[in-house]
Amino acid sequence: MNIEIETKERLPKYKSRNNFGGGVNFVKFFLAFAISLTLGFIFFRINDSSEVYAGEKQGVGKEDMKYDEASTHKIFDDSISLKSKPGLLHYLYCKRVDSVTDGLEVVMLHGAAFSTKDWKTSGILKGLCDPKKQSMISSVIALDLPVSADGNMLTEVIFSLISEGVLDNRPKILVTPSASGKSMVTLAESIVSSSDQKKELENLQSFMKMWVPVASPAVKSMSADAMKLFLDNEIPIHAIYGSLDAMGSTVSKKLETYAGATVTEIYGHHPCYLDSPEEFMRLIRNDSKTF
Repeated sequence: MNIEIETKERLPKYKSRNNFGGGVNFVKFFLAFAISLTLGFIFFRINDSSEVYAGEKQGVGKEDMKYDEASTHKIFDDSISLKSKPGLLHYLYCKRVDSVTDGLEVVMLHGAAFSTKDWKTSGILKGLCDPKKQSMISSVIALDLPVSADGNMLTEVIFSLISEGVLDNRPKILVTPSASGKSMVTLAESIVSSSDQKKELENLQSFMKMWVPVASPAVKSMSADAMKLFLDNEIPIHAIYGSLDAMGSTVSKKLETYAGATVTEIYGHHPCYLDSPEEFMRLIRNDSKTF
């Protein structure tokens, strides 16, 4: 490195003593630092792409999914448009690479304070579709369905994903934590009050194999007829709640009384699946084997 040593000279009063070299060097350093950060971020995203792929087009579709030979499953990040909701509905989709004969799909909603991201960061999304865990689950999808959604929107989303080729046209396990249970409760209420109950019931049975409400407060106002709908038509309910959640215990036992639900308490607060993710996944895997 060449080092220049400049001797100070007395400058005339009309000349400036400011030296802009320091400012130029600072700008160069800042630009170099910014470029390094950008390149580092790009490198991280490229290496991280083995786990999550962004859909290149709306509605990934099974024919668009790419896997490397060493993969057992992949998580896809995409969205779908709905007639009843402006904009796009985001979802994360995990698909097993190996084939599962008559495998079940799991559809997971989320509570008011959460999003699809929580299913991913907790390891539940990936864990449920891991073929090493000995289950009959073929794929798992986490939907960013707003908690204000009713049964009509839930039905629209499911059938839209089927028509896009993301989901199979077979009954699924539906998991509704907390406030998202409203969608299932309103759907059941609309069926029992429908003038064409048989058709509406067939519609429900075409996409739902089991309902797994996790401390859903909407159950508190659910009518006995709506709960009896599940019992009479042999649609099983597995109600799960946290050991530290009194409300969850109350609504779960109500479903046990009127709908014949199986009730399981696991350690945790209201979002018990985040407090005890391994136990929660074990329960869902066991549910998949009962069919």
